[in-house]
Amino acid sequence: MLTETRRRNSGPIEHVRERRRNAIAYDLRASFFPCRLVCIMSPDIARLVSKIHDAGFTPEAWPEALNAVSDTWGAAGAAMIISRKTPTPINWVCFSGLSAAFQSKYIDHYAALDPFSPLLRVSPGWMKLSECLPRSALLRSEWYNDFVLPCGVGDALGTY
Repeated sequence: MLTETRRRNSGPIEHVRERRRNAIAYDLRASFFPCRLVCIMSPDIARLVSKIHDAGFTPEAWPEALNAVSDTWGAAGAAMIISRKTPTPINWVCFSGLSAAFQSKYIDHYAALDPFSPLLRVSPGWMKLSECLPRSALLRSEWYNDFVLPCGVGDALGTY
């Protein structure tokens, strides 16, 4: 827990202290690690992390977690796609926001045409669709024209 032991002062430092009081602090310790790591998160981010953590244990919680992702980051929607390299590439999906109504269409048809998901496996980290595939290739893609754009999405951010 974060505590404030100094007297309150007015001025720019007070703003930082106020943010600390309104934030949730996580204290991560390990007996083999001689120092302490404190991660300060805003209440919104802390709630989001909690929802994602809960969804990791309860798959039924993913719709709420993905809605929280969209709300927190101001995104049009979010998706969790679990895939494998087999004839049936999709193991499980959950869409929220604008794309939620298209979830069954993705599973039934567009997953096999999705050029972005396989690229996410190539290198770790976050990748933007617009930086992975040229716009000219996207505009020729059935997946992009008939699935992505009708979902109200112009670009996507993903990771594996």
